[in-house]
Amino acid sequence: MASYFDPAEWLDLPARWTDNFDGIMSTNPIGCVFAEYSLQDPRAWDYIRSILRENGGWAIFDFTPRGRNHGYALYQIARKLQAEGDPT
Repeated sequence: MASYFDPAEWLDLPARWTDNFDGIMSTNPIGCVFAEYSLQDPRAWDYIRSILRENGGWAIFDFTPRGRNHGYALYQIARKLQAEGDPT
């Protein structure tokens, strides 16, 4: 079994890949990095989330909120969790 830190099991999703879901079909990642998430199609996370859940995997969202979009919503969720003392 691959380590959670084995880059061979990671899926790096730059914004250009998530505009076309055919580019990420048939993947089975343990981990996923959403680079510039606020510029991506939020349906990519909806697609990958179930795969990561099944694999016991993880996701990193690397972005700067740009306006009040899905990236901003994720940022607000993280701020709320942090204020409530949730370390995740």
